[in-house]
Order: sequence, then C-alpha cells, then structure tokens
Amino acid sequence: MTKQSMAELVRHLEAHGYLHRVPDPKDRRAKLVQATDRGLDVFAIVRKFVEETEQQLIEALGGRRMSRLRDDLEAVRHTAATRQSIAGG
Repeated sequence: MTKQSMAELVRHLEAHGYLHRVPDPKDRRAKLVQATDRGLDVFAIVRKFVEETEQQLIEALGGRRMSRLRDDLEAVRHTAATRQSIAGG
C-alpha cells in the first residue's frame, strides 16, 4: 500500500469514528493513530469472524491443505508487493 493510499484510508477511518490521531509525545512532527472504542469493537468482531472462517476452512480442507493455502496466499501477497515496488507504487 502506498503512503498516499494509507493516508487516505486513515482519513476515511477517522472520519467514520474508527480511529483518531494524537500528537506523538516523542516527536512533535508525528501523529499516533489510535483506535476509538468503536474501532476496537469492530476489530473484535473481525478477529472473531477470521477465527471462525479459518476454523471452517480447516474443517473443509484439512490442516495440511489449509497450511498450503496460507503459503500460496502469502506468495501471492509477496508477488503483488514486489510488483508494486518495482512499478514505483
């Protein structure tokens, strides 16, 4: 993800009440991004959803195939990130 895309995402999430920015006490030029209570609630929901989904996939595929799926998805993520950095994104 580019810095510009990340900044836009942070602005969007802040505008919708999921996080806020506060001054960094160690660096006056920097801001810290912190989740709001609403954001923490959403994070908890997402974590539970991910755990349930992973369990369903393990039940459907088995542990070995799930492990291979994770490896394959990580390879795809790495390839996409490499291509983006090469392209200057």
